[in-house]
Amino acid sequence: MLSNYELYLVDTSGNRIAGPLTEALYLEWAIALSNVGTCYLEINAADWNDAWLNDRLLLQVWRQPRFQAAPTLVQAYWLMDYGKRLEAGDVAVTWLRGYDLNTMLNWRIVTGAAGSTEAQKTGDACVVMLEYVQEAMLDTYTTAGRALDTAMTFNVAGGTGGPSISYTASRGKLLSVLQGCAGAAITRGTAVRFWMRAIETGGELQIVTAPLGSDRRAQTPFSPEMGTLYAPAWEYRGGGAATYGYAGGSGQEENRLIVEVDLSDGTVIGRRETWAENAQIKTAAPLYDWARARLCEQRARLWFGGELRDSELSAFGRDWNLGDLVTCEFDGKSFEAEVLAVTGVASTSGEVVSARVENEILVDYPEAADDPEAADDGN
Repeated sequence: MLSNYELYLVDTSGNRIAGPLTEALYLEWAIALSNVGTCYLEINAADWNDAWLNDRLLLQVWRQPRFQAAPTLVQAYWLMDYGKRLEAGDVAVTWLRGYDLNTMLNWRIVTGAAGSTEAQKTGDACVVMLEYVQEAMLDTYTTAGRALDTAMTFNVAGGTGGPSISYTASRGKLLSVLQGCAGAAITRGTAVRFWMRAIETGGELQIVTAPLGSDRRAQTPFSPEMGTLYAPAWEYRGGGAATYGYAGGSGQEENRLIVEVDLSDGTVIGRRETWAENAQIKTAAPLYDWARARLCEQRARLWFGGELRDSELSAFGRDWNLGDLVTCEFDGKSFEAEVLAVTGVASTSGEVVSARVENEILVDYPEAADDPEAADDGN
């Protein structure tokens, strides 16, 4: 049995089908900001029913934190991505892999054609992302057979306060669309995050400006000297950097939509050009925002990263959690960082829970807003 954990198989309404699974031998779980987390489970075959190899069941992972009496629900995983039966020494085991609730964002696409109101949106990034989700997944917004909230408890908590973006998402997977919108938002100076958390009866998708968790930057910094920060590093990443972009949208030859994005310092030496194209985009504003996001990906930057670990000094859920903003000290410098992912590994010999914290600061990134309306539309 894995100490600190209770594992239950539940249906889409949260009804417990089996558990607690007391013969689990190994568990590895991950949760990731604006992405899909993965789970691996190895269990004594005698405690596993092959009828549970069912893509309608979820594994709820409950964990006992070191600082409170009751266990908390970490996440729920659609368990049946892959499963196998094997012999491990003298023991027959079942090995399973699954993905957390955020994988549901890969179950839907934006079905609208390029240029349609479903595919092309402009406005507050949080609201734009919420509209994409509503029109792909929620009853009253989408067509019959697509509304996940009619088959399970599925709520969306959308915020406001994101920067204004223009985005085109024809035929794109919803997860990639939301990640693309978030990428466009960060180039406008404000990070927007999303994550689907588990509740006992289903899930809730949160779309907010950062932090998705808590702002803990004022608390005691994490550092190697305090024994609370592991494997810290900072880097300058400038290889292949681009500062000036040309992008092509729909159309052919002299009739093709073209925009230019200038993130250079205005000097000849500082101008490093690149080209990108997206033929699905038909108007200048969304093409400009798309190109700006691609150019931002190639910008020179300072990067900081490190690892937090659950301990008496630094407890997961008490001192840090997914989506939190924290302060780290390393090499005589102070870094603001974000908890981007948390991973737990448990076996019969113990448990390790750790978090990845990172931050990237674009070098010489201009604060002045660019004017997409001034971009050449190719006409």
